[in-house]
Amino acid sequence: MRNKMMMPAEQIGGVTFPEWDASQWAQEFAATDWKKVAADMKPIIDRLKAMGALEPDFEL
Repeated sequence: MRNKMMMPAEQIGGVTFPEWDASQWAQEFAATDWKKVAADMKPIIDRLKAMGALEPDFEL
């Protein structure tokens, strides 16, 4: 039987984050389509560049 790696609940900046299963998070992280995330972020990145909040050569 495999043990779960449980992360305890904690409070950060007034927000309470519940206990969570780190192995489940790792599986979801590995399954994420990072190219799609980058494509979805492009308009936001472009806007931040235009505002001067990011360097012109910043890329994900």
